[in-house]
Amino acid sequence: MEKTLLKGDYLLRNGEVSKSDNYVVTGALEAFYISDKDNEEILYFAIDDWWATDILSFQKQTPSIY
Repeated sequence: MEKTLLKGDYLLRNGEVSKSDNYVVTGALEAFYISDKDNEEILYFAIDDWWATDILSFQKQTPSIY
């Protein structure tokens, strides 16, 4: 199933369970979390032709920490 996100949209939020493994056809996604000091800690950027998912949340169907 294809999904289009607009700038500022979230694919997955902290505490939600990842229901899909996601592939970026075009564009870019940023994976991050908020640290204990309330800083945004960037994990990675997913650009054209990259996979982007919280694999642990997806595989175990547990809440995401990202």
